[in-house]
Amino acid sequence: MLTVDALLKMRKEGLEQFHNEMKAIDQAYTGVNKRHCTDREMEEGMNWLEDNWEEQNKPAEDKKDIK
Repeated sequence: MLTVDALLKMRKEGLEQFHNEMKAIDQAYTGVNKRHCTDREMEEGMNWLEDNWEEQNKPAEDKKDIK
């Protein structure tokens, strides 16, 4: 006869395995490792975008040759 602790351990292991399998399927399907960005990462990204938006969207003839 299984104890309650043994059953809980089996349930936890089963849920972890299920989660890992679903995560692997999701990563294979999307091709990315999805993760929500933190507020700081979002702020840094927005700051970079504000600083670089004009440079990134200049017409091709106005862009500097970077080698």
